[in-house]
Amino acid sequence: MKRVFIILFISALAFSCSKTEDNPVRQPDTPSSELALPAIISDNMVLQQDSKVNIWGKAIPGSEITIQTSWKEEPFSATTDYDGLWVAQVETPSATDQPQTMSIKDSQRKEIEIENILIGEVWLCSGQSNMEMPMRGFGVGSDNYQPVLNSEEELSTADFPSFRYFKVPYADLDAASSGQQFDIRDGNGSWAVCTPSSAREYCAIGFFFGRKLHQDTDVPVGIIGCSYGGTPIAAWMKNDGNPVEAVKSAPGILYNGMIWPIHHYTLRGFLWYQGESDRDNDNYADDMKEMVSTWRADWGDTENKLPFYYVQIAPYGYSDNLSAAVMMETQYNAMSGIPNSGVVATSDVGDKKYQHYPNKKVPAERLYMWAARDIYHTSDTDPHGPAYESMEISDGKAVITFSHANRLSCEYDNIPYVQIAGEDRQFYSAFAETGPEPDQITVYSPNVPEPVAVRYCFTSWHVGSLFNEAGLPAYPFRTDNW
Repeated sequence: MKRVFIILFISALAFSCSKTEDNPVRQPDTPSSELALPAIISDNMVLQQDSKVNIWGKAIPGSEITIQTSWKEEPFSATTDYDGLWVAQVETPSATDQPQTMSIKDSQRKEIEIENILIGEVWLCSGQSNMEMPMRGFGVGSDNYQPVLNSEEELSTADFPSFRYFKVPYADLDAASSGQQFDIRDGNGSWAVCTPSSAREYCAIGFFFGRKLHQDTDVPVGIIGCSYGGTPIAAWMKNDGNPVEAVKSAPGILYNGMIWPIHHYTLRGFLWYQGESDRDNDNYADDMKEMVSTWRADWGDTENKLPFYYVQIAPYGYSDNLSAAVMMETQYNAMSGIPNSGVVATSDVGDKKYQHYPNKKVPAERLYMWAARDIYHTSDTDPHGPAYESMEISDGKAVITFSHANRLSCEYDNIPYVQIAGEDRQFYSAFAETGPEPDQITVYSPNVPEPVAVRYCFTSWHVGSLFNEAGLPAYPFRTDNW
Protein backbone atom coordinates (compact mmCIF):
# COMPACT_ATOMS: atom_id res chain seq x y z
CA MET A 1 0.00 0.00 0.00
CA LYS A 2 2.84 2.33 0.86
CA ARG A 3 4.46 1.57 -2.50
CA VAL A 4 1.23 2.49 -4.39
CA PHE A 5 1.01 5.80 -2.55
CA ILE A 6 4.57 6.70 -3.52
CA ILE A 7 3.87 5.96 -7.20
CA LEU A 8 0.72 8.15 -7.20
CA PHE A 9 2.60 10.99 -5.48
CA ILE A 10 5.40 10.91 -8.06
CA SER A 11 2.84 10.91 -10.93
CA ALA A 12 1.01 13.94 -9.51
CA LEU A 13 4.27 15.77 -9.05
CA ALA A 14 5.25 15.10 -12.65
CA PHE A 15 1.91 16.46 -13.95
CA SER A 16 2.28 19.55 -11.81
CA CYS A 17 5.75 20.20 -13.15
CA SER A 18 4.49 19.92 -16.70
CA LYS A 19 2.39 23.09 -16.20
CA THR A 20 5.36 25.41 -16.40
CA GLU A 21 5.93 28.34 -18.70
CA ASP A 22 7.81 25.99 -21.00
CA ASN A 23 4.91 23.57 -21.11
CA PRO A 24 1.68 25.53 -20.55
CA VAL A 25 -1.72 23.89 -20.57
CA ARG A 26 -3.24 24.57 -24.04
CA GLN A 27 -6.11 27.04 -24.01
CA PRO A 28 -8.92 27.24 -26.61
CA ASP A 29 -8.09 29.49 -29.61
CA THR A 30 -9.70 32.98 -29.53
CA PRO A 31 -9.58 34.75 -32.92
CA SER A 32 -8.24 38.28 -32.89
CA SER A 33 -10.63 41.00 -34.03
CA GLU A 34 -10.68 42.11 -37.65
CA LEU A 35 -13.21 44.92 -37.17
CA ALA A 36 -12.62 47.62 -39.79
CA LEU A 37 -14.63 50.55 -41.10
CA PRO A 38 -14.48 52.36 -44.44
CA ALA A 39 -12.72 55.72 -44.32
CA ILE A 40 -15.97 57.63 -44.78
CA ILE A 41 -17.35 56.24 -41.50
CA SER A 42 -15.15 58.38 -39.27
CA ASP A 43 -14.85 61.38 -36.98
CA ASN A 44 -16.60 64.61 -38.04
CA MET A 45 -18.99 62.86 -40.42
CA VAL A 46 -22.44 64.22 -41.16
CA LEU A 47 -25.29 61.71 -41.20
CA GLN A 48 -28.52 62.25 -43.10
CA GLN A 49 -31.28 63.40 -40.76
CA ASP A 50 -34.59 61.61 -40.19
CA SER A 51 -33.37 58.46 -41.90
CA LYS A 52 -32.22 54.92 -41.44
CA VAL A 53 -28.60 55.48 -42.40
CA ASN A 54 -26.24 52.69 -43.32
CA ILE A 55 -23.21 51.99 -41.17
CA TRP A 56 -21.01 49.20 -42.54
CA GLY A 57 -17.67 47.51 -42.32
CA LYS A 58 -15.74 44.25 -42.08
CA ALA A 59 -15.17 41.76 -39.27
CA ILE A 60 -14.65 38.05 -38.75
CA PRO A 61 -17.41 36.03 -40.52
CA GLY A 62 -20.25 35.29 -38.13
CA SER A 63 -19.39 38.13 -35.75
CA GLU A 64 -22.11 40.05 -34.00
CA ILE A 65 -21.79 43.81 -34.45
CA THR A 66 -23.26 46.21 -31.90
CA ILE A 67 -23.63 49.93 -32.53
CA GLN A 68 -24.40 52.31 -29.70
CA THR A 69 -25.18 55.94 -30.50
CA SER A 70 -25.39 58.93 -28.21
CA TRP A 71 -28.81 59.88 -29.56
CA LYS A 72 -30.63 56.59 -28.90
CA GLU A 73 -30.59 54.30 -25.86
CA GLU A 74 -31.25 51.06 -27.74
CA PRO A 75 -28.27 49.71 -29.67
CA PHE A 76 -28.35 48.70 -33.33
CA SER A 77 -26.93 45.39 -34.50
CA ALA A 78 -25.81 43.38 -37.50
CA THR A 79 -24.16 40.04 -38.26
CA THR A 80 -21.26 39.63 -40.66
CA ASP A 81 -21.79 37.45 -43.71
CA TYR A 82 -19.59 34.69 -45.12
CA ASP A 83 -17.13 37.29 -46.44
CA GLY A 84 -17.05 39.19 -43.16
CA LEU A 85 -19.07 42.12 -44.47
CA TRP A 86 -21.86 43.74 -42.49
CA VAL A 87 -24.33 46.61 -42.89
CA ALA A 88 -26.51 48.01 -40.11
CA GLN A 89 -29.32 50.52 -40.40
CA VAL A 90 -29.15 53.21 -37.75
CA GLU A 91 -32.05 55.57 -37.13
CA THR A 92 -31.16 59.25 -37.05
CA PRO A 93 -33.10 62.12 -35.45
CA SER A 94 -33.86 65.51 -36.95
CA ALA A 95 -30.92 67.76 -37.73
CA THR A 96 -28.76 68.86 -34.82
CA ASP A 97 -25.47 70.71 -34.56
CA GLN A 98 -24.78 69.16 -31.16
CA PRO A 99 -21.82 66.77 -31.56
CA GLN A 100 -22.78 63.11 -31.28
CA THR A 101 -20.81 59.89 -30.81
CA MET A 102 -21.03 56.31 -32.01
CA SER A 103 -19.44 53.16 -30.60
CA ILE A 104 -19.06 50.03 -32.76
CA LYS A 105 -18.10 46.66 -31.21
CA ASP A 106 -17.67 43.15 -32.55
CA SER A 107 -17.90 39.72 -30.89
CA GLN A 108 -14.20 39.86 -30.05
CA ARG A 109 -14.89 42.99 -28.01
CA LYS A 110 -12.88 45.32 -30.19
CA GLU A 111 -14.41 48.81 -30.06
CA ILE A 112 -14.15 51.74 -32.46
CA GLU A 113 -15.31 55.16 -31.26
CA ILE A 114 -16.46 57.83 -33.71
CA GLU A 115 -16.72 61.39 -32.41
CA ASN A 116 -18.03 64.83 -33.39
CA ILE A 117 -20.81 63.44 -35.59
CA LEU A 118 -23.47 65.87 -36.79
CA ILE A 119 -26.94 65.10 -38.13
CA GLY A 120 -28.07 67.10 -41.16
CA GLU A 121 -28.11 67.02 -44.96
CA VAL A 122 -25.70 65.03 -47.16
CA TRP A 123 -25.07 65.44 -50.91
CA LEU A 124 -22.70 63.71 -53.31
CA CYS A 125 -20.81 65.84 -55.87
CA SER A 126 -19.40 63.83 -58.77
CA GLY A 127 -18.07 64.24 -62.30
CA GLN A 128 -14.91 65.41 -63.98
CA SER A 129 -12.63 68.44 -63.58
CA ASN A 130 -15.17 71.26 -63.47
CA MET A 131 -16.76 69.48 -60.51
CA GLU A 132 -13.39 68.54 -59.04
CA MET A 133 -11.96 72.09 -59.25
CA PRO A 134 -11.07 73.08 -55.66
CA MET A 135 -11.63 76.47 -54.09
CA ARG A 136 -7.88 77.15 -54.29
CA GLY A 137 -8.11 76.71 -58.06
CA PHE A 138 -6.00 74.56 -60.34
CA GLY A 139 -2.27 75.01 -60.86
CA VAL A 140 -1.54 77.27 -57.89
CA GLY A 141 1.93 78.78 -58.30
CA SER A 142 2.26 77.71 -61.92
CA ASP A 143 2.07 79.58 -65.20
CA ASN A 144 -1.22 77.82 -65.84
CA TYR A 145 -3.01 78.95 -62.68
CA GLN A 146 -6.78 78.73 -63.08
CA PRO A 147 -8.51 80.41 -60.14
CA VAL A 148 -11.97 80.32 -58.68
CA LEU A 149 -13.52 83.78 -58.91
CA ASN A 150 -13.12 85.77 -55.66
CA SER A 151 -11.85 82.65 -53.90
CA GLU A 152 -9.67 84.44 -51.33
CA GLU A 153 -12.54 86.68 -50.29
CA GLU A 154 -14.97 83.74 -50.15
CA LEU A 155 -12.50 81.65 -48.15
CA SER A 156 -11.70 84.39 -45.65
CA THR A 157 -15.16 83.99 -44.09
CA ALA A 158 -15.44 80.22 -44.51
CA ASP A 159 -15.72 79.41 -40.83
CA PHE A 160 -18.65 76.98 -40.56
CA PRO A 161 -18.20 74.27 -37.88
CA SER A 162 -21.39 72.51 -39.03
CA PHE A 163 -20.34 72.29 -42.68
CA ARG A 164 -18.09 69.30 -43.47
CA TYR A 165 -16.48 67.85 -46.58
CA PHE A 166 -15.22 64.39 -47.46
CA LYS A 167 -12.98 64.09 -50.51
CA VAL A 168 -12.91 60.65 -52.10
CA PRO A 169 -9.33 60.08 -53.32
CA TYR A 170 -8.62 59.01 -56.87
CA ALA A 171 -9.30 55.33 -57.42
CA ASP A 172 -6.50 52.82 -57.12
CA LEU A 173 -6.69 51.98 -60.83
CA ASP A 174 -4.84 48.68 -60.55
CA ALA A 175 -7.22 47.43 -57.88
CA ALA A 176 -10.37 48.94 -59.40
CA SER A 177 -9.58 47.45 -62.83
CA SER A 178 -10.37 44.00 -61.41
CA GLY A 179 -13.63 44.75 -59.62
CA GLN A 180 -15.60 46.60 -56.96
CA GLN A 181 -13.60 47.82 -53.99
CA PHE A 182 -14.67 47.73 -50.33
CA ASP A 183 -12.96 51.00 -49.46
CA ILE A 184 -11.22 53.87 -51.14
CA ARG A 185 -7.49 53.64 -51.81
CA ASP A 186 -5.54 52.61 -48.71
CA GLY A 187 -8.41 53.81 -46.52
CA ASN A 188 -7.38 57.41 -47.16
CA GLY A 189 -9.86 60.24 -46.76
CA SER A 190 -11.35 62.04 -43.80
CA TRP A 191 -14.12 64.49 -43.02
CA ALA A 192 -12.86 68.08 -42.91
CA VAL A 193 -14.65 70.71 -40.82
CA CYS A 194 -15.03 73.93 -42.81
CA THR A 195 -12.41 76.57 -41.99
CA PRO A 196 -10.74 79.17 -44.22
CA SER A 197 -7.81 76.75 -44.51
CA SER A 198 -9.59 73.43 -45.00
CA ALA A 199 -12.16 74.87 -47.42
CA ARG A 200 -9.37 75.52 -49.93
CA GLU A 201 -9.60 71.81 -50.74
CA TYR A 202 -13.39 71.70 -51.01
CA CYS A 203 -14.59 71.37 -54.58
CA ALA A 204 -15.91 74.80 -55.54
CA ILE A 205 -19.32 73.60 -56.71
CA GLY A 206 -19.75 71.65 -53.47
CA PHE A 207 -18.56 74.56 -51.34
CA PHE A 208 -20.95 77.12 -52.82
CA PHE A 209 -23.89 74.68 -52.91
CA GLY A 210 -23.24 73.42 -49.38
CA ARG A 211 -22.69 76.87 -47.92
CA LYS A 212 -25.92 78.15 -49.45
CA LEU A 213 -27.81 75.12 -48.15
CA HIS A 214 -26.28 75.50 -44.68
CA GLN A 215 -27.05 79.20 -44.47
CA ASP A 216 -30.54 78.85 -45.94
CA THR A 217 -31.71 75.96 -43.74
CA ASP A 218 -29.50 76.44 -40.66
CA VAL A 219 -28.76 72.70 -40.46
CA PRO A 220 -25.44 70.82 -40.67
CA VAL A 221 -24.34 69.93 -44.19
CA GLY A 222 -22.02 67.21 -45.43
CA ILE A 223 -20.67 67.27 -48.99
CA ILE A 224 -18.92 64.25 -50.49
CA GLY A 225 -16.57 65.19 -53.32
CA CYS A 226 -16.11 62.27 -55.72
CA SER A 227 -14.63 63.50 -59.02
CA TYR A 228 -11.78 62.75 -61.40
CA GLY A 229 -10.73 65.12 -64.18
CA GLY A 230 -10.63 64.07 -67.82
CA THR A 231 -12.96 61.10 -67.41
CA PRO A 232 -15.87 59.88 -69.57
CA ILE A 233 -19.23 58.88 -68.20
CA ALA A 234 -18.45 55.22 -69.00
CA ALA A 235 -15.86 55.18 -66.20
CA TRP A 236 -18.58 56.12 -63.69
CA MET A 237 -21.06 53.48 -64.89
CA LYS A 238 -21.33 49.91 -63.65
CA ASN A 239 -19.67 47.55 -66.10
CA ASP A 240 -20.19 43.86 -66.80
CA GLY A 241 -17.84 42.77 -64.04
CA ASN A 242 -15.00 41.71 -66.33
CA PRO A 243 -11.48 43.09 -65.71
CA VAL A 244 -10.63 46.29 -67.58
CA GLU A 245 -7.48 48.20 -68.40
CA ALA A 246 -6.04 50.10 -65.42
CA VAL A 247 -6.67 53.57 -66.86
CA LYS A 248 -9.08 56.23 -65.60
CA SER A 249 -11.19 56.12 -68.76
CA ALA A 250 -11.89 52.38 -68.61
CA PRO A 251 -15.56 51.37 -68.39
CA GLY A 252 -16.64 51.01 -64.78
CA ILE A 253 -13.24 51.66 -63.23
CA LEU A 254 -14.27 54.74 -61.24
CA TYR A 255 -17.55 53.12 -60.32
CA ASN A 256 -15.52 50.24 -58.86
CA GLY A 257 -12.95 52.40 -57.12
CA MET A 258 -14.81 55.57 -56.10
CA ILE A 259 -18.60 55.09 -56.24
CA TRP A 260 -18.97 51.51 -54.98
CA PRO A 261 -16.82 52.09 -51.86
CA ILE A 262 -19.21 54.80 -50.67
CA HIS A 263 -22.49 53.55 -52.13
CA HIS A 264 -23.90 52.61 -48.72
CA TYR A 265 -23.54 56.15 -47.38
CA THR A 266 -27.05 57.56 -47.02
CA LEU A 267 -27.64 60.74 -49.04
CA ARG A 268 -30.21 63.40 -49.75
CA GLY A 269 -29.22 63.63 -53.41
CA PHE A 270 -26.67 63.77 -56.24
CA LEU A 271 -24.96 66.69 -57.99
CA TRP A 272 -23.26 65.89 -61.31
CA TYR A 273 -20.98 67.91 -63.59
CA GLN A 274 -19.42 66.03 -66.48
CA GLY A 275 -19.60 65.85 -70.26
CA GLU A 276 -16.54 67.56 -71.72
CA SER A 277 -14.95 64.14 -72.31
CA ASP A 278 -18.07 62.82 -74.04
CA ARG A 279 -18.57 65.42 -76.75
CA ASP A 280 -18.29 62.67 -79.37
CA ASN A 281 -20.56 60.24 -77.48
CA ASP A 282 -23.82 59.87 -79.40
CA ASN A 283 -25.27 57.69 -76.62
CA TYR A 284 -24.61 60.14 -73.79
CA ALA A 285 -28.26 60.71 -72.87
CA ASP A 286 -28.91 56.97 -72.59
CA ASP A 287 -25.66 56.49 -70.67
CA MET A 288 -26.62 59.17 -68.18
CA LYS A 289 -30.08 57.70 -67.73
CA GLU A 290 -28.56 54.26 -67.08
CA MET A 291 -25.95 55.64 -64.69
CA VAL A 292 -28.54 57.51 -62.62
CA SER A 293 -30.77 54.44 -62.47
CA THR A 294 -27.86 52.27 -61.30
CA TRP A 295 -26.68 54.75 -58.70
CA ARG A 296 -30.16 55.13 -57.29
CA ALA A 297 -30.54 51.35 -57.07
CA ASP A 298 -27.16 51.08 -55.31
CA TRP A 299 -28.34 53.62 -52.75
CA GLY A 300 -31.53 51.63 -52.20
CA ASP A 301 -33.75 54.08 -54.08
CA THR A 302 -36.22 52.02 -56.11
CA GLU A 303 -38.71 54.87 -56.53
CA ASN A 304 -36.42 57.51 -58.09
CA LYS A 305 -36.80 59.77 -55.08
CA LEU A 306 -33.15 60.80 -54.77
CA PRO A 307 -32.82 64.02 -56.80
CA PHE A 308 -30.22 64.19 -59.54
CA TYR A 309 -29.25 67.75 -60.42
CA TYR A 310 -26.56 68.45 -62.98
CA VAL A 311 -24.79 71.19 -64.92
CA GLN A 312 -24.48 71.71 -68.67
CA ILE A 313 -20.91 71.99 -69.90
CA ALA A 314 -19.85 75.61 -70.24
CA PRO A 315 -18.96 77.61 -73.34
CA TYR A 316 -15.26 77.41 -74.19
CA GLY A 317 -12.98 77.91 -77.17
CA TYR A 318 -13.08 74.32 -78.39
CA SER A 319 -11.30 73.64 -81.68
CA ASP A 320 -14.58 72.67 -83.33
CA ASN A 321 -17.71 74.78 -83.28
CA LEU A 322 -20.59 72.41 -82.61
CA SER A 323 -19.60 69.49 -80.38
CA ALA A 324 -20.10 71.43 -77.14
CA ALA A 325 -23.39 72.85 -78.41
CA VAL A 326 -24.66 69.37 -79.24
CA MET A 327 -23.61 68.17 -75.78
CA MET A 328 -25.49 71.04 -74.11
CA GLU A 329 -28.55 70.08 -76.14
CA THR A 330 -28.15 66.43 -75.19
CA GLN A 331 -27.80 67.30 -71.53
CA TYR A 332 -30.93 69.44 -71.60
CA ASN A 333 -32.97 66.78 -73.39
CA ALA A 334 -31.78 64.08 -70.97
CA MET A 335 -33.72 65.76 -68.17
CA SER A 336 -37.03 64.55 -69.59
CA GLY A 337 -35.85 60.93 -69.37
CA ILE A 338 -34.53 61.07 -65.80
CA PRO A 339 -37.20 61.32 -63.11
CA ASN A 340 -36.67 63.91 -60.38
CA SER A 341 -33.83 65.64 -62.19
CA GLY A 342 -32.91 69.22 -63.06
CA VAL A 343 -30.30 70.79 -65.31
CA VAL A 344 -28.48 74.10 -64.91
CA ALA A 345 -27.48 76.31 -67.84
CA THR A 346 -24.01 77.88 -67.96
CA SER A 347 -24.37 79.83 -71.20
CA ASP A 348 -23.44 83.07 -69.47
CA VAL A 349 -20.45 82.04 -67.30
CA GLY A 350 -17.93 80.26 -69.53
CA ASP A 351 -14.39 81.40 -70.29
CA LYS A 352 -12.97 81.34 -73.81
CA LYS A 353 -9.43 80.71 -72.55
CA TYR A 354 -10.03 78.35 -69.62
CA GLN A 355 -12.18 75.26 -69.81
CA HIS A 356 -12.14 75.40 -66.00
CA TYR A 357 -13.94 78.73 -65.89
CA PRO A 358 -13.60 80.78 -62.67
CA ASN A 359 -17.24 81.54 -61.84
CA LYS A 360 -18.35 78.36 -60.06
CA LYS A 361 -20.62 80.16 -57.60
CA VAL A 362 -23.28 80.84 -60.23
CA PRO A 363 -23.92 77.23 -61.35
CA ALA A 364 -23.63 75.99 -57.76
CA GLU A 365 -26.34 78.34 -56.54
CA ARG A 366 -28.47 77.48 -59.57
CA LEU A 367 -28.20 73.84 -58.53
CA TYR A 368 -29.36 74.88 -55.09
CA MET A 369 -32.41 76.57 -56.63
CA TRP A 370 -33.67 73.13 -57.68
CA ALA A 371 -33.16 71.75 -54.18
CA ALA A 372 -34.65 74.84 -52.52
CA ARG A 373 -37.90 74.48 -54.43
CA ASP A 374 -38.27 70.69 -54.70
CA ILE A 375 -36.56 69.32 -51.57
CA TYR A 376 -36.39 71.99 -48.87
CA HIS A 377 -39.36 74.14 -49.91
CA THR A 378 -37.53 77.30 -48.90
CA SER A 379 -38.32 78.95 -52.23
CA ASP A 380 -41.06 78.81 -54.85
CA THR A 381 -38.86 80.29 -57.59
CA ASP A 382 -38.87 78.19 -60.75
CA PRO A 383 -35.29 76.86 -61.16
CA HIS A 384 -35.86 76.00 -64.83
CA GLY A 385 -34.42 78.59 -67.21
CA PRO A 386 -36.10 79.73 -70.44
CA ALA A 387 -36.35 76.85 -72.92
CA TYR A 388 -37.30 76.76 -76.58
CA GLU A 389 -40.91 75.72 -77.07
CA SER A 390 -42.06 76.59 -80.59
CA MET A 391 -41.42 78.70 -83.71
CA GLU A 392 -43.79 80.51 -86.07
CA ILE A 393 -42.78 82.13 -89.37
CA SER A 394 -44.55 85.27 -90.48
CA ASP A 395 -43.54 87.97 -92.99
CA GLY A 396 -39.97 86.72 -93.20
CA LYS A 397 -39.51 86.71 -89.44
CA ALA A 398 -39.30 83.84 -86.95
CA VAL A 399 -41.11 84.26 -83.66
CA ILE A 400 -39.68 81.98 -80.98
CA THR A 401 -41.78 81.14 -77.92
CA PHE A 402 -40.14 79.94 -74.70
CA SER A 403 -41.39 78.06 -71.68
CA HIS A 404 -40.36 79.15 -68.15
CA ALA A 405 -39.84 82.59 -69.62
CA ASN A 406 -41.94 85.26 -67.97
CA ARG A 407 -40.58 88.71 -68.82
CA LEU A 408 -37.68 87.79 -71.05
CA SER A 409 -35.02 90.47 -71.13
CA CYS A 410 -31.66 91.21 -72.73
CA GLU A 411 -29.31 94.08 -71.97
CA TYR A 412 -28.70 94.53 -75.70
CA ASP A 413 -31.15 95.78 -78.31
CA ASN A 414 -29.93 93.03 -80.59
CA ILE A 415 -29.62 89.66 -78.83
CA PRO A 416 -26.19 88.23 -79.71
CA TYR A 417 -25.33 84.67 -80.79
CA VAL A 418 -28.58 84.20 -82.72
CA GLN A 419 -28.46 82.63 -86.19
CA ILE A 420 -31.07 82.07 -88.86
CA ALA A 421 -31.18 79.89 -91.98
CA GLY A 422 -33.37 79.17 -94.98
CA GLU A 423 -33.89 76.05 -97.07
CA ASP A 424 -30.22 76.12 -98.14
CA ARG A 425 -29.20 75.46 -94.50
CA GLN A 426 -26.73 78.32 -94.52
CA PHE A 427 -26.77 80.13 -91.20
CA TYR A 428 -26.31 83.88 -90.90
CA SER A 429 -26.04 86.12 -87.88
CA ALA A 430 -29.51 87.44 -87.20
CA PHE A 431 -31.20 90.45 -85.72
CA ALA A 432 -33.06 89.34 -82.62
CA GLU A 433 -35.17 91.26 -80.14
CA THR A 434 -37.51 90.44 -77.30
CA GLY A 435 -41.25 90.40 -78.01
CA PRO A 436 -43.90 90.72 -79.17
CA GLU A 437 -45.04 88.73 -76.12
CA PRO A 438 -43.13 88.61 -72.80
CA ASP A 439 -42.10 84.99 -73.48
CA GLN A 440 -41.03 85.52 -77.10
CA ILE A 441 -38.21 86.82 -79.26
CA THR A 442 -38.37 87.81 -82.92
CA VAL A 443 -35.55 86.83 -85.28
CA TYR A 444 -34.85 87.95 -88.86
CA SER A 445 -32.15 88.73 -91.43
CA PRO A 446 -32.12 90.37 -94.88
CA ASN A 447 -29.96 87.44 -96.00
CA VAL A 448 -32.76 84.97 -95.23
CA PRO A 449 -36.07 86.19 -96.64
CA GLU A 450 -37.76 82.83 -96.00
CA PRO A 451 -36.41 81.45 -92.71
CA VAL A 452 -36.86 77.83 -91.68
CA ALA A 453 -34.47 77.46 -88.72
CA VAL A 454 -33.12 79.48 -85.79
CA ARG A 455 -30.28 78.79 -83.38
CA TYR A 456 -29.39 80.55 -80.13
CA CYS A 457 -25.98 80.14 -78.49
CA PHE A 458 -25.61 76.96 -80.50
CA THR A 459 -21.84 77.26 -80.72
CA SER A 460 -18.95 76.05 -78.61
CA TRP A 461 -18.20 79.61 -77.52
CA HIS A 462 -20.88 82.17 -76.68
CA VAL A 463 -22.04 84.48 -73.92
CA GLY A 464 -25.70 84.07 -73.12
CA SER A 465 -27.59 87.31 -72.55
CA LEU A 466 -31.24 86.29 -72.64
CA PHE A 467 -32.73 85.92 -69.16
CA ASN A 468 -36.08 85.44 -67.48
CA GLU A 469 -37.32 87.42 -64.48
CA ALA A 470 -35.59 84.98 -62.08
CA GLY A 471 -32.24 85.86 -63.66
CA LEU A 472 -31.83 82.46 -65.30
CA PRO A 473 -30.31 82.28 -68.79
CA ALA A 474 -32.01 80.63 -71.73
CA TYR A 475 -30.75 77.17 -72.53
CA PRO A 476 -28.90 77.04 -75.89
CA PHE A 477 -31.12 75.56 -78.59
CA ARG A 478 -31.70 74.93 -82.29
CA THR A 479 -35.00 74.47 -84.06
CA ASP A 480 -33.41 72.24 -86.71
CA ASN A 481 -31.78 68.82 -86.46
CA TRP A 482 -29.07 69.39 -89.07
